[in-house]
This record gives sequence, structure tokens and C-alpha cells, in this order.
Amino acid sequence: MATMLGSHRLTRRAFLGVAAASAGALAAASPGGLGLMEALAATTTRYPLYIPSVVNAGSTPYTLTEAPGKVDLGGGRMSNAWVYNGLLPGPTFRVAKGGSASFTLKNGLPEETITHWHGMVVDHDNDGHPMEAIPPGGTYSYSFPVNQRAALNWYHPHPHMLTGKQVALGLAGGFIVTDAEEAALGLPSGTHEVPLVVRDTTLDSAGNMLYKPRSGGFEGQIPLVNGTRDPYLGVDTALYRFRVLGGSNARIFRLALSNGAPFTLIGNDGGLLARAVSVATIDLAPGERLDLLVDFRSVAVGTSIMLRDLLAGWNLLELRVLNQVTDTSTIPSTLSSITALTGPVTPTRTFSFDGMSKINGLLYDMNRIASPPTATRPTRCTCTVPPSRWSRAPVVAGSSSHGRAAGRTRCC
Repeated sequence: MATMLGSHRLTRRAFLGVAAASAGALAAASPGGLGLMEALAATTTRYPLYIPSVVNAGSTPYTLTEAPGKVDLGGGRMSNAWVYNGLLPGPTFRVAKGGSASFTLKNGLPEETITHWHGMVVDHDNDGHPMEAIPPGGTYSYSFPVNQRAALNWYHPHPHMLTGKQVALGLAGGFIVTDAEEAALGLPSGTHEVPLVVRDTTLDSAGNMLYKPRSGGFEGQIPLVNGTRDPYLGVDTALYRFRVLGGSNARIFRLALSNGAPFTLIGNDGGLLARAVSVATIDLAPGERLDLLVDFRSVAVGTSIMLRDLLAGWNLLELRVLNQVTDTSTIPSTLSSITALTGPVTPTRTFSFDGMSKINGLLYDMNRIASPPTATRPTRCTCTVPPSRWSRAPVVAGSSSHGRAAGRTRCC
């Protein structure tokens, strides 16, 4: 018999050994069984978290190549993957509001592809729509102004019927927009601002990334953070900003810290919230972004804290407090000034999300506009989602907003 726990496959003998060794911890553990998770964490070899390189996007075109490659998942464990510029995740692009971005996409894959700028407000020609997919060996040029509020966005392939596969095999990266309002807050930056792409994957017997979809989407057997298996991050006794992207195909993560400390949520897909919110746990769905602050200033040097997924029982990232520093930063009481939308009180549109493949009973057809947009005023919609294990996933209602529903209707 073999048992799956965390990112490890345990034989029956090994499982019983760990369980016996942690009996005392289990007796004092919470109902979630964290004692066994802690015992397993203590026996796990961990590897430095990979931090994607940052590229300041600008008017000079940056060449972005999608191609098969070999990546180190940690400790020299090489894996075949599909990657941007040989990196997993791809480089993080950064641009200030009022600037511009230009890219040349090269397709080194054995199938068609196109890259979509998820969350970026761009015109059709720069959106990376499936109808713009390029064949193997092809290129596509993008050039667009950046005129939106500060937020973590991301980029990924978007070819029709191939998006899930290409993202699951490794193609994704972050795209950060900054603005003056955010800069004035004095939020953690430099080494205290860390991107986290949290996802799952499945490896074959040779350690290569696999894509094994099923009707409800692909769920992998092990977690990766920034493409690293069993990672750790050394931190200072300081306030940290973690910019988190849900990079999975279908899995929803429920994030929590092993010491019970809260996260301070300061932003999401659309950018900064009006005010910070303290939360003990928070869900992260595919494509969703979270802007989180974690305060290590009262934690003793030598302490280790685990970032966990409470739904799968996975230890995602070990946070090792290594250096004593002085950090006098504060969390602003007000983060952003957000003008509330005003629109019709009565919903003007209805969308029924029927399983994983239909909206209002229709399959996607890129040549059909099933629900033409209104002019410039906000629209109130009623979204109906049938009860299922997927009904908590985001319903994307635009480039940077989503609603959630579960077996009921909801305005989004």
C-alpha cells in the first residue's frame, strides 16, 4: 500500500513509522491533523525557492519564446517542461502606469499557441485571443499602453482547446503594474516583496511534468511554488509582501500559516483593496491573485513557519526566519481610493454556467458573440452556478473582476 501525503509518496512501512514518531504531536494537534504534517515536514529535504527574474517592460520589444525545455525543480531534479525563455515560471514583467509594453512572441512548441495578458486592459489585437494563434515557428507582435491601477496580473498561453495543457506543462508568468498611489504607501519592496506562483503538477517515473486531464480539469499529485518542489525561503524579522498567483489548472488551495498567524490581505485580482483585512485562512483558485502581508517582526530567529494548503494537506513553503533586522514599517489603515460602480438595480443579463464547458447552454465558438457588451455604463448580471466541486472557482466577468456562486444565483 502507498499513501499520498503532502508532496511525498510514502510506503505503508514509512507511513506507519512517521505516524508512530509523531503520536505525541498528533495528540495535541488540531482536528486538521497538523501534527502529522509537522512530522513529515521535519523529515523533508527542502530546496531554495526560485525567484523569477524581473524585467522592466518598455517600448523596446522583449522577445518571449514558448518552447520545450529542461528545468530544475529543486536539488538538481530536472524535468522536461514547456517554458517561457527556458524559465519556470517565466520572467516577471513590471511596468508603471502610464508606460507601455512591447513583446515579440516566438512559438517554439510543436503546436499552435498565443500568449494572453490576463488582467491587462488591452485592445483585441494585443489580447492574445485564440483566433490570433500562431503555428509552430511563427511570431506575433504586441505593443500596448499601460493605463490601469496597480495590480499583479499574469500571462499564459491561450490557444483554443490547448490552454489547459500548455499552462499545466509550465507556461505562465507574472505581470506587475505599479502606480503612484501604491508607491506612496511604503509597502514592502526589494527582497521583502516575493512573488509566489502556487500550482500543482504530476510527474512521470522519470520526473517529467505530465498533463493528464479529466472531465473536471487537471489536478496534479504534488505542489510546486515558483516551479520548486519542497521549497524554503529565508526571511528577515520584517514585514513581507507576498504576491500570490493561483497557477493550477483546476485545484483550489486554502492557504494558512502553521503558527496560526494571520495574513493581512491588501489586494486581489483588481489591485489594492480600500482597506486591509486580517484573515486566518484564504482560498486561492486557478488564475486568482492575492496580495498578502505577513509579519515576521515578533518571530524569533531560528523559527520555521510553514505555508500550508489545508484542503490537500500539503506543506507548500517553509519560511525560515534567519536574520534579525529592524523594520519600522506600518500597514496603512487606508490603501486605496476606489470609486464604487453605479448601475441598474435590476439585473440586465443572466448567465448560467452549465458544468465546465457551457454558458447559457452554448459551447464556446470564437466566431460568435453570444452576449454583446453594452456601451460604457456598468451592467448588473445574474450568474447561476449549479452545485458541484467546481462551483467555488472564480467566474471571470472581465479582465480583473470575478464573482463566486455555489448552487445559487449571484450578481457579479
